[in-house]
Amino acid sequence: MAPSEAPPSPNPADADIAKAFQELAKGEQTASAMENQLTALERKIDALLESAESKIEDFVARAEEKLDGFFAGVENNLGAMDGKGEDAEKEGENNESSAEKGQISVRLE
Repeated sequence: MAPSEAPPSPNPADADIAKAFQELAKGEQTASAMENQLTALERKIDALLESAESKIEDFVARAEEKLDGFFAGVENNLGAMDGKGEDAEKEGENNESSAEKGQISVRLE
């Protein structure tokens, strides 16, 4: 290039292409950051769901144990009352003292 010549002016199309690539790179960085945030959020949601499922399973297991005990007591009381007439009334009186001890009893009349 001779000293009297001016440098060639940049082509406007080249500038537009360069700007488009810069915007594309910025968009890719934004998308990558959002993917990382979503992955972290998914991990937190998975942990919360796992915790909730575990708590629900524990609750159901405890409820089933209590119900099993309750129904076993009902069956015992019904079995004790079958065909005993006056003995069943005495059993009912005995159940009242059991209730005072915190045991579950059912009295059918």
